[in-house]
Amino acid sequence: MPIVNNMDKGKPALKQEPARKESSAQRFGAYLKGLRDNYPDRIGAAQPKTALAYMKLTQAGFIKCLDEQHNVSISQGLYSEFESGDSLPRDPKPFLAAVKICLQLEPDDVDRLTNLLGFAITEQKLGLEVARRAFPLEDWPQK
Repeated sequence: MPIVNNMDKGKPALKQEPARKESSAQRFGAYLKGLRDNYPDRIGAAQPKTALAYMKLTQAGFIKCLDEQHNVSISQGLYSEFESGDSLPRDPKPFLAAVKICLQLEPDDVDRLTNLLGFAITEQKLGLEVARRAFPLEDWPQK
């Protein structure tokens, strides 16, 4: 919430809420959402004269690919929780394998998504210090 100066109207100014740090689960979710959102840009660029460059991959369409093509069945509500960082996949290996194929990810994106999920799961189960040792990269969250 921004600071608002209402003193000239006889009202006290509102205080700005402190910024909350993004959790590792939220970083995973944001990256996953970004990969889904930029699917048409990545795939359409490789096939510019096709409709792929103009399509949007919805959550429902992505979930359908995960389920029908790769037998990874999740509800739209649970998938939304993944993207918001409120939940993590319970069985990450088949989830990541299906995401890789459905989103036609490049190896760098697969590695980054895998590391983000691994960090979030490790942090959740074993704590931040263990996660930092297991995934020693510079841009991990500092709490």
